Amino acid sequence: MDLTVKKGEFVCIIGEIGSGKSSLLSSLIGDMLAENQHKESPIVVHEKLSYVQQQPWIQNKTIKENILFGEEYDEVKYKKAIKMCELTRDINILPAGDKTEIGEKGINLSGGQKARLSLARAVYADKDLLLLDDPISALDANVKKKIFKNLLVGHLKNKTRILVTHAVDFLHLVDRILVIKEGEITLDGNYEQLKKEEYLQKLIQIHKTN
Repeated sequence: MDLTVKKGEFVCIIGEIGSGKSSLLSSLIGDMLAENQHKESPIVVHEKLSYVQQQPWIQNKTIKENILFGEEYDEVKYKKAIKMCELTRDINILPAGDKTEIGEKGINLSGGQKARLSLARAVYADKDLLLLDDPISALDANVKKKIFKNLLVGHLKNKTRILVTHAVDFLHLVDRILVIKEGEITLDGNYEQLKKEEYLQKLIQIHKTN
């Protein structure tokens, strides 16, 4: 697989289940390399990155601590991250607000809340490159639309974003689409270039049905 992503580009990766989408992201952080390959890695990342996993990693700490993740508190940046990740209402209805302690593995949060909390951590970290392994799949349609447009397309427009997703309704908003099939990139281009491709149309129908 030969892949170059430009600084500031918004790339969406789609494909059938088991096609290798998540593995591609894992390879970018070096998790797919054999131990003896790390010294001469064929993967070069020129920017500091944040990685949002498909299964959100949540600490047994407060919401605020989960977002800050050891970083120094910046009120403006913190409130912006909460707003952009649609967490304001959730925090307001919690008994202790953002000081509410989250149970082991986020047991007292819904799947959507955990996903948005994980996203907020990445937004607050303010890295140049974000690797996002389908964090919006657990969100309802309205929240997903807001986060895609306001956060991923809007607020993060100057960041490099690589998103594994099944959100095919938004493919026309991204800079580039990669279609993965059996571990290979079979299609690479923007929506206008690829929209008539038979395999892309098949994937769109599969994801819309699901």
